[in-house]
Amino acid sequence: MLYAWRMRKALAAGSSAIAVLLACALGSAQDASKPPKYKAQPLNLHRGGSAPHAAELARARMKNGDYAGALDGFDAAIAQSQEPSLYRDRGLCHEKLEQPYPAIDDYRTYLTGAPDAADADDIRDRLAKLEDETSGRPPRTTDDTAVPTAAPESGAVAPASGSTTDSNKLQYAEVDEDAMRTPLRAGQGWSVTPFLSVRGWVAGSTPNGSSAVSAESVGAQFRYATTPHGALLLEAGYEIFNLTDSDSATISGLSAQVGYEFRVPLDVEYVNQVLVTPGLGYEHLAVSPTNAQVPAFTLGAFVPRARLGIRHLLTPGAALEFSIDAGVANFFQYSKFPYDSNQSPTILLAANVGMVWAL
Repeated sequence: MLYAWRMRKALAAGSSAIAVLLACALGSAQDASKPPKYKAQPLNLHRGGSAPHAAELARARMKNGDYAGALDGFDAAIAQSQEPSLYRDRGLCHEKLEQPYPAIDDYRTYLTGAPDAADADDIRDRLAKLEDETSGRPPRTTDDTAVPTAAPESGAVAPASGSTTDSNKLQYAEVDEDAMRTPLRAGQGWSVTPFLSVRGWVAGSTPNGSSAVSAESVGAQFRYATTPHGALLLEAGYEIFNLTDSDSATISGLSAQVGYEFRVPLDVEYVNQVLVTPGLGYEHLAVSPTNAQVPAFTLGAFVPRARLGIRHLLTPGAALEFSIDAGVANFFQYSKFPYDSNQSPTILLAANVGMVWAL
């Protein structure tokens, strides 16, 4: 009996062990037949696109001397791409704007990403100079005539990112930077414009009392370019009205205007520009009646004016300009300066042509 009981106990233990092994095997088989819940992915370090459009616009502004505007473009391009040349060109803009610390950071990033670039030695020289200036150390002796090809002062501008050679070095298109510094393009300074204006005074009370009268004016405009996109305008001319012997008077006098000219270049070289000039004009006219019994008198008028024109550069310092004017005047005798409520408004329409010369 004792032997049989021991045999049953051994068989039961063996059966339990076999059942456990079978359960484990079935579980493993089921797990193998199911797809894994998560799939291992390889680590992928990827840099963004080259942002060619933002980089191209930024470099065009940089070439035109608009370094502050170029910074926004380079910031946008760098947000999408880690192309080293973007840091170099942004650093050049910071340097031109006398912002040494961000320029140092950008130059260091460029040299880390492109240590063997064609202009790396030039950038190292500029970096060393900035580091000396900001640290108070005596400046090192460097050949500052060797300027990076993309530097604004060299007159070279990089193309959009992605235009590289097999050695991954950017190629550049040479431009005449001195020509861009003229007041007719991106520079500051004076210009003078001899002009001819054909005018029509219509409706209201014209100087000779008729419903419409024409006149011509010749004179000169003086501009001072304050930014690449704007200039102060001063204009003075002599105006004579087209009257016949049957008219009751002859009229002539001085015409002047002050305004601010907004320039919109249609290309990066400023060869063609659209001009928008709000201004305030003034007319000072001498009226000489043909009847000797009637004394001569003078008329004045303030004329708010708006001008729309187009300019085409013939050379960096000379351009041809066409424009049209519209304005509203209220002519008064000086006893009623500056406005005569008894006189109705008179409309001024004018077409102008001039030759612009940079001084």
